[in-house]
Amino acid sequence: MIPHYIMCLLLLMVLSFNLITSEEIDTSVSLSSGNNKCLFDDLVFSMTPHAKDLLRNELQTEEFIKALEWAKQEDRYLNNTYANSKSIVQEGFIFLLRVLAKRQLLPFHGSRAYGGLKMWFVRPMKKDPRYTKYAYSSAIFERYYIDMFLRAHVDKLKGPTCLEWDIGYMNRVPVCKNKYSIQYREGKTTVEGKTIYGDIYNLAEAGVKFDTIIATMVFEHLLYPDRAMQVLYDSMNAGGTLFFTVPQSSQLHGVPSDYHRYTKFKVRQMMMDVGFCVPKSHMGGGGDFIIDAARSLGMRTSDFTQEELMWGYGRSMQEISDGAVVIMAVAYKAPFNHKACRSAPNKK
Repeated sequence: MIPHYIMCLLLLMVLSFNLITSEEIDTSVSLSSGNNKCLFDDLVFSMTPHAKDLLRNELQTEEFIKALEWAKQEDRYLNNTYANSKSIVQEGFIFLLRVLAKRQLLPFHGSRAYGGLKMWFVRPMKKDPRYTKYAYSSAIFERYYIDMFLRAHVDKLKGPTCLEWDIGYMNRVPVCKNKYSIQYREGKTTVEGKTIYGDIYNLAEAGVKFDTIIATMVFEHLLYPDRAMQVLYDSMNAGGTLFFTVPQSSQLHGVPSDYHRYTKFKVRQMMMDVGFCVPKSHMGGGGDFIIDAARSLGMRTSDFTQEELMWGYGRSMQEISDGAVVIMAVAYKAPFNHKACRSAPNKK
């Protein structure tokens, strides 16, 4: 029989991880009865009777009981504290994390070591009216914050000739009337209609200059990012703009290769080194330590409220969280038409 305090803490943690879904709430039914009523049951979470039955049945399976017994080895019971935890609930979180990993329920795709690319797609996206307009990507934390950053800065981007790595953000930039996409292909660079096939390092061979280049989550896959940044600068018309995002923290996701992660300092310096103006007020970050932990487990934006997601949104270089999952910036090529660059480029 599972001790009651374990049932209560498991209930708290399971609900925190959004494994119990909604039905009509019935707060009159408790997981336990008598004096053993669980504090984290109806008093906080208001589980449905069906959800309680599901939880009770799963926790009493042979597989779960074995995992619980395994997690208690070396005297690691929940009434003991380790590493100066401030709360027994923190210990409950640690305990349940270990149990669910043993049961291959965390990360959500079951492997604690592999399957980085799969992590983004292991859980189906929930229907959410917040994402109706941008539903194709916004369930992924990085794309949610990129969407938000683009909406805040779209008026700063120039047109009419734009280039992007075939994601679709150009369709949200009204000034991008002459749209080019680039697809990686070894060998000589060719242009077929509005698609450029080739290597970014040889982009000049396409013979096209751009007013805006959109590079979202591309530079982690480039072996020579500083060289590639120079190519982007050289491929722009005077006064052009670069909309740029890269991961600061992300699982390995080779398509086909994955080489780098970036801090806000590296992003800004890499752009400035080739001549871009990068106002600090035109940088942003998405995510924090909680969002990063959730990303590592395979969770999605629909597991959080919009308020929680906004806590991780940094609107300037100074506001970017140390735990951000994505770094974002808008950069400008001379002559600097934007007021943030005219008087003191790269200072504001």
